[in-house]
Amino acid sequence: HMEVDMKIDENGNATAEFKSIPYRMLEAGYRGFWEWQQPERYQQIFQNWMNSIFPQANLDTFALIGLSDLDSQLIEWAKVSVDSFPAISGDMWVFTIPGVERSMRGFDEVNLTERKFDIEYTCPRMNEYSVEIQLPKGAKIVALPKDVNLACEPYADFSLTFKKKGHSVYVYEKFRLKKRVVPASDFQKYKKFIIAAKQAAEKRLFVEKP
Repeated sequence: HMEVDMKIDENGNATAEFKSIPYRMLEAGYRGFWEWQQPERYQQIFQNWMNSIFPQANLDTFALIGLSDLDSQLIEWAKVSVDSFPAISGDMWVFTIPGVERSMRGFDEVNLTERKFDIEYTCPRMNEYSVEIQLPKGAKIVALPKDVNLACEPYADFSLTFKKKGHSVYVYEKFRLKKRVVPASDFQKYKKFIIAAKQAAEKRLFVEKP
């Protein structure tokens, strides 16, 4: 589960708080990764990670909460600042949704024209992204992207919703891989689903500058 709380000022500069909460097997894997790293490398790892979510971000501070306590939930937390976060097109700001925009990268297994063997994953999983973008006064949302709900039963589903409240836009995405194995006989159906989910994750938000 990943959360982003981003604030945009009237010049398009952004500050954001990021939180990643891995559960169960993934939490164990993440703990092992961080414990294997030298502590002096933590900052560079976080910087590279944040740059993949917020291009050209400055890492202001970060923390690994609960890493040394197995009875506590591991939380990866950071604050960043980004100069001129949205792209500019005339009098418009064009926003990619941080985190969501890259959430469906990968899936090289669907790049084949056809497949003779089943796709086998390590285990079922679910990824959630919860993003709030707080806009400055005077900024006007042109139109919210349409919500997306996709399913490839019984293997996976995907949803993406946009809501406006006050000066904020709330974005929620969920991807569930419900089966570990996707048979080769359903490859084309699954491939079509993944491509559609990839396209949805790259939706943009258009805002009139204040």
